[in-house]
Amino acid sequence: MPGLAINSARLNQTLDELGKFGETPEGMDRLAFSPADIESREYTMGLLREAGLEIRIDTAGNIIGRKRVRRLAARHRHGVAY
Repeated sequence: MPGLAINSARLNQTLDELGKFGETPEGMDRLAFSPADIESREYTMGLLREAGLEIRIDTAGNIIGRKRVRRLAARHRHGVAY
């Protein structure tokens, strides 16, 4: 995406924080629906909310953050797929 800048320090910090959920001396233990999994999902959704994104969870359990945008031109409302 043109103009998209990644803050690598913030990305690494976020990944480090996420990696703490389910951390064990041997590595990682974050089974689906375990307390660590639920906490990590809440953490992720909190980040998405802070970014102003709408959140939905699909049938597979994926967390999806989406920014609501207004469609400005009528042509965007009729028959255009993105």
